[in-house]
Amino acid sequence: MSKKKAIKIATASAIALTGAVAVAQPQADAATNSVDKAITKATTQVNKAFNLYYNTAKKSNKLPSGSAIRKEVKLAEQYYTAAQKEIAKNGGSKTKKAAYTKKLEASKTSLNRAKNYVAAVSVTLKASRTALDSAIKSGTQSKVLAAQTALDKKIAEFEKAVAKVYGPDTRRLLTKTYTTPAKAESASVATEMKVYAAYKEIESKKLITTDLEKAGQKIESVKADVEKLKAKNTKLAKNILKAVEKNNAKYEAAQSPAVTSVTALNAQELEVTFNQAVDATDAALTSKYKVEGETITKAEVSEDGKTVTLTTADELKLSNAKVTVSPIKTKADAKVSTAEFNKLITFEDKTPVAVKSVEAKGTEAVITFEEPVKDAGTVSLNGVQLTSGYTLSGKTLTITGLTAEKSYTVDVVGATDFANNIANPIAVNFTVAKPEVDSSKPTVNATVNGTEITFDFSEELAAQNLDAAQGDDEYAKVTVGTTVYYLTAANQDADDKTKFTLDAKTALGTNSFVNTTIKVEGQKDKAGNAGDAFEFNATLTKDTTPATLASVSAKLLVADDTNATTDKDELYLTFNEPVKVKGDLTLKTKNGIVYTTGNVTAVDESAGTGFDVDGNGKIEGSEKNTVKVSIDLDSNSTYAFELAAKAVADLTGNVNAEAIKFNVSTGTFEAKPGEVEANLAFATSTFNSSTVFTVEYTADVTSSATTASNYTLGGKALPAGTQLQFVDGTKKVRITLPAGSITANGSYVFEAKNVVDTKGNTLKDGKATTSVALKENVAPEASKVTVVDSKTFTVDFSEAIADEAAVAGLTVKIGGATVTPKTAVAANGKLTVTTTNDFAQTDSISVEFKSTNLVDKNGNKVTDATVSK
Repeated sequence: MSKKKAIKIATASAIALTGAVAVAQPQADAATNSVDKAITKATTQVNKAFNLYYNTAKKSNKLPSGSAIRKEVKLAEQYYTAAQKEIAKNGGSKTKKAAYTKKLEASKTSLNRAKNYVAAVSVTLKASRTALDSAIKSGTQSKVLAAQTALDKKIAEFEKAVAKVYGPDTRRLLTKTYTTPAKAESASVATEMKVYAAYKEIESKKLITTDLEKAGQKIESVKADVEKLKAKNTKLAKNILKAVEKNNAKYEAAQSPAVTSVTALNAQELEVTFNQAVDATDAALTSKYKVEGETITKAEVSEDGKTVTLTTADELKLSNAKVTVSPIKTKADAKVSTAEFNKLITFEDKTPVAVKSVEAKGTEAVITFEEPVKDAGTVSLNGVQLTSGYTLSGKTLTITGLTAEKSYTVDVVGATDFANNIANPIAVNFTVAKPEVDSSKPTVNATVNGTEITFDFSEELAAQNLDAAQGDDEYAKVTVGTTVYYLTAANQDADDKTKFTLDAKTALGTNSFVNTTIKVEGQKDKAGNAGDAFEFNATLTKDTTPATLASVSAKLLVADDTNATTDKDELYLTFNEPVKVKGDLTLKTKNGIVYTTGNVTAVDESAGTGFDVDGNGKIEGSEKNTVKVSIDLDSNSTYAFELAAKAVADLTGNVNAEAIKFNVSTGTFEAKPGEVEANLAFATSTFNSSTVFTVEYTADVTSSATTASNYTLGGKALPAGTQLQFVDGTKKVRITLPAGSITANGSYVFEAKNVVDTKGNTLKDGKATTSVALKENVAPEASKVTVVDSKTFTVDFSEAIADEAAVAGLTVKIGGATVTPKTAVAANGKLTVTTTNDFAQTDSISVEFKSTNLVDKNGNKVTDATVSK
């Protein structure tokens, strides 16, 4: 092919290709324009829908029409879908389609926000509110409860939807317009429904016939709410009050004498309680009680006649054992008896003996334990083990032969109860008092705070029958003006039995204060001495001061997740008095960041009973004034909160007018230790000597077994100077106690904790225990030289020494000159020395002990030292 021809062909090809492009270009432009137009149309409509709800709320402080928003959102969704289809059809290459999709999806967030608004306003509360209103007008309790429950469910659904709505102004308006009035409608019958629910449970579970005690607790729990209902003149309140009166009448009628409970106290005692006093003679008959597999040896009736303590012949270990209490006559009317009571009881005593009290007078001391004692173990008096001079009977250990006004220490080592639990060593210190006859009258001091009157008596009072009603239940009669009260156990301080507190607010009537006389009379002490009537003038004032916040603290209960709000930790609000709290807790700042809306926690702690912050099973001290709030907190953070106005009410109804603001900081969450395999235990224990013993584990153990802090002896840390070392491998540990560390003979509990074997296994049940028989190892010391006659003197020691006919290791000096004793004999606990020649009464005498063969009754050698006169 010629060069010219080749160029001509190439040019023609180029012209042909150019022509093809020129023809296709208008079609591509048209497709591109259709995609852009579809995207523009969709995004414009999305923005229109979003701005309609968002800007209306933000700029005009009003909510837009729900139907208008639905219409715009529906169009936006249609256009958005159409744009997606247009991109798929005419978007061109994969890369271009991706670019178009990204451009369209830029408006997706606004579309979703508009849809969330539509979802929220679609949850309508109107029908549920109307239904509740109709139920309230009907006065039918069951209908009201069903309607209130349905409304509360709708409110929760609405709040969940509102939480997803974008824009604080919109959320605020939705809450104000719909949530707040709906909650108020539900709250308007909260008191009625609380009372109805309590009495509904009484009826549905037939508590008055099946569990009278629980029925009484339910009735008492809503007593204050019932009083509130009496002030309401509505059909609903009246209907509920009718049901209340009906059930209360049944409850009062059912208050016939009955056994309320039978409880095992320890390995030899059960406690039977009655709902009223019973005849002491009839109740003391052991034939009235049967415990499957046990023999009742004693039935002891309490002073008030409401409790009987049963004692069994041997160990009380019950597994679904049937307990029967036969009918027992009442104290007031011998013709009326309790109904037969039957119950299945399972019990195993795992608590060792403990001392309850000690009383030392005249020549004896009575140590009372919490439960009957099977074996006292070894008993020592001032370091000397007793073989006589004491008696054990049931719960009491009586030491005799004491001297009044002298101090003593009694050591009880290895005391065992009837379940064979061994107690740690018990040391009781006391001074024996002279026997006294109580002839003094009880006196009283009184203080008034608001309407609370506190009576502080000089001694403990005896319960009497002062109100002419059944039972010795009253300690004193109190007259405030013309209103009469009686001090009972309900008014008595839990820790100080001589103190009683009475709230005399009913004496105020409708007044805010009253100047009146207060008279207390009728009181007697335990010895029967009657106190004089005491009268004084006082002003009772109604409490009108709201509670104030005293302190705030926080506790992290779960591991941190700063991205989640479902973690529930605890915030403790402690006030200056017991309170009830119901209202919103709003987060204002967190770590310096201001939060304007949306961070609200609804607090409803309306019981007013406080909270057990330290988890010890008791609500005590400032815990009585503490409210717990469950809330999500993050570790190491600082918060500022605001508790809504009128959210806090004290128990007299005073409400905080202003919001309560406070700050709180959190610490670090501490996770519980993970579970490990626990199979390590003691295999054996042997005693090398009185203060040296060896324990062997079931497996080779690490050096943790030779760490003194991992052991206790008799419930206390090992004495300083204790030596621990492995012997014959790493299973056995020999423990050598230092001299002077054991002050009384007996069987001691040796306990190990935190010991692991070489494979990392821990102790079974977290600890291992064994009993070791140890003897007192305190070295006796010479304490005093006493002249008997011109050739004889004695030496006393810090404790009695053993008899020794030929004493060695003595150096005796009289008048500064060394003499050789004629005899030196240890007998009756002391050393007696005689000389060949006479010495003068005024001569100095010194005795040096060095490597002597004198020992105490446990073999402890007398300390090397010199004693002089």
